[in-house]
Amino acid sequence: MHGWSQTHKFPKACGGIRIAKTLVSELCVNIKVIDINIYKEDVMQKNESGFNRRQFIGSLAASGALIMACSNGSGKAEYKNSTLLDKAPEGKKLTAGVIGCGGRGTGAAFNFLAAGDGLSVTALGDVFADRVEDCKTKLKSEAGNEVADDRCFVGLDAFQKVIDTDVDIIITATPPYFRPMVFEAAINAKKHVFMEKPVAVD
Repeated sequence: MHGWSQTHKFPKACGGIRIAKTLVSELCVNIKVIDINIYKEDVMQKNESGFNRRQFIGSLAASGALIMACSNGSGKAEYKNSTLLDKAPEGKKLTAGVIGCGGRGTGAAFNFLAAGDGLSVTALGDVFADRVEDCKTKLKSEAGNEVADDRCFVGLDAFQKVIDTDVDIIITATPPYFRPMVFEAAINAKKHVFMEKPVAVD
């Protein structure tokens, strides 16, 4: 086969294509024989090491038995579903400021008050004065939560004035366009924030 290491062209008249195919077939056979011999040598070396297939299967079985024994004797406690509470557990009294006092903001304020004991809304802010007044009135008449007049803010900067108070939580229910600005200001003031999606719009 060394004589055919270079490419040779055979004229069609003398059956060049048939000769070329024959040479290729012989070459493939020789390669397969070489591959088989290499595989046999590899197997022989592994057998000489003394680790055969039967020993390998035995080691797998022993490993499986060890894993089962460890899992059965782990003493793991049985999982029990936790009980959901109707309200948050007792703790520090928390105050919230509402930014955006329309229907959604007012509803979120009531949700906050109903979440547990010792919760109160102490600051309100909106661009429109009538919304602040409506929210304040409803909180007092329906939930007994009174917000002082000097903690009710109106105008484009009302959100910042609410954030500047001593409330623990900011409930923001503004239109999406204003949310990034309100959210950033509240986080910079280290306030906890309740905000629904979308966080922002482009």
